[in-house]
Amino acid sequence: MTYEVYTLKYRPKNFDDLVGQKAVAETLKRAVQQDRIANAYLFCGSRGVGKTSMARILAKALNCPDAVGGEPCNTCEICESIGRGEDLDVVEIDGASNRGIDDIRSIRDSAGYVPTRARRKIYIIDEVHMLTIQAFNALLKVLEEPPGHVLFVFATTDPNSLPDTILSRCQRHEFRRISIEDIVGRLREICGKEGIEAGDDVLKAIAAKAEGGLRDSISILDQVVSFAGNQVTEQDLEGALGLLPRERLRGLVRSLAAGDVGAVLEKLAEADQAGIDPQELLQQLTETMRAMMLRLADPGSAHGGPQAEALDAVATEMGLDRVMYVLKLFLNTRGDIRRGGHERIQVELACLKAARSTALLGLDDVLARLDSGASVPVAAPDRSSPPAPSAARAPESPSAPESPSPPSQARAEPIAKATTEEPVNEPVAEKPSPPPSPSTSSPPSVLPLPGDGASLRDFWSSMCRAMKTKSALLASSLGKLQPVEVSEKRLVASLPPGQAFLGRQLREPDAQRAIRDVLHQLIGHPVAFELRESSAKSPAESTRKVRPEDDPVVRKFVDHFDGGVLEVENGEGDLP
Repeated sequence: MTYEVYTLKYRPKNFDDLVGQKAVAETLKRAVQQDRIANAYLFCGSRGVGKTSMARILAKALNCPDAVGGEPCNTCEICESIGRGEDLDVVEIDGASNRGIDDIRSIRDSAGYVPTRARRKIYIIDEVHMLTIQAFNALLKVLEEPPGHVLFVFATTDPNSLPDTILSRCQRHEFRRISIEDIVGRLREICGKEGIEAGDDVLKAIAAKAEGGLRDSISILDQVVSFAGNQVTEQDLEGALGLLPRERLRGLVRSLAAGDVGAVLEKLAEADQAGIDPQELLQQLTETMRAMMLRLADPGSAHGGPQAEALDAVATEMGLDRVMYVLKLFLNTRGDIRRGGHERIQVELACLKAARSTALLGLDDVLARLDSGASVPVAAPDRSSPPAPSAARAPESPSAPESPSPPSQARAEPIAKATTEEPVNEPVAEKPSPPPSPSTSSPPSVLPLPGDGASLRDFWSSMCRAMKTKSALLASSLGKLQPVEVSEKRLVASLPPGQAFLGRQLREPDAQRAIRDVLHQLIGHPVAFELRESSAKSPAESTRKVRPEDDPVVRKFVDHFDGGVLEVENGEGDLP
């Protein structure tokens, strides 16, 4: 006897056989009972959830002469021929390979003929979204005014690609992804009929691998039974599907969590030598991180399954923030592989980044340290690679030295923290205390009043540092100015050319008040702040007179047209 694969052998034959689509099945079954049949149906959903099987069951229920209660008998000639896809009155078309206008025209022309032996002529078009616009236009006419004996059933995984003119003429039914519990129940039923011994852990792993598709799960079960026989274990499932064994996967995750780069590379090399597909390994790591995330987010629930339970200690050590960071990293790597290839290198890069994430400090910890007045540790720079984006510092002005940003401007990303093995090479300023108000006793001056150019620059740098404790934005703006003079009564700064917006910003009342407060703090008494405009020309250039005729462009025009310069506007004879 010819072997029949499980996906065909256990294909649903009645509405009640469909798993996970009870609402759609009940609706169509009652429609058949009440003879309330639309002229076109649209079945939407992901692959392997029963769209085409539902279309065949509906066709049998409508044409079966012995149907009872809306269910086909599945024993008559019509039911058997429809089940085999050989019935003349039920035409199944693959929209991906028959997508042209000529294919649809043949349907439109044949729709006018009455059925050969059944009550209805039914056209089932799978993957209907693959049809061309011209094909949809040809189909539109028969959908607008269909013959009474014609029924169209469209199945698609992408309903958004269909024209609105088609969607508005169809009765739409959504097929949801099938739950793991429903898939496991169906697989257990098949195992009972086939004499297969498989534990619940194996069936749950198969159901999770299918990602909501019953057909895929049945196909995986068939494959594993071919590999291992009628007694299936988790090791058989991993061997048949080319998966990294769970113990080795957990070891890799533990190395990632510990930041052991050498162990991570060693385990990746072992997986490559064992023939594990890099994308399959990345999928396993992604699913493991997701399970750990769910278990950390809701500790009292059963999320994650046995794999997450075995990694409870690792998940607790990593923390929810780091687990989410690594999960996002793995998800982004899948897109990087699609765009750039190099699967093995991309997976190695992602795993190394995940291992190095031990140096990341969560935003809550950073804010807590800043609020408590403690300094935020900064990782010693890694000379072998550029700094990570999460540890990047804001650009600093040439005259303003480095200091930590206030909590209100902390970036919503992890910040690198120093490891205990390496000394911190970069100085970190303690959280500055707020400056005293002018009404209180003033502290002594940071620097004596400058008497030469060098000390003037030092005083200006001190002022920028002090301003940074009030406003980093104002400190950056002051860093763009050029100090001119400082005395007991006033400070004069020059505005660079072309910086009109900066001048308006620094002349705002709030900005002026903040600058005067800082000067009061540094000098010890109130000091006025004066902002001067800077000319783009030097004094020598501004006094230089140039005749228009001396300009080479003007001279060329004068010579070409045999003319002369009569008048110069907006310059009084001066060239810019």
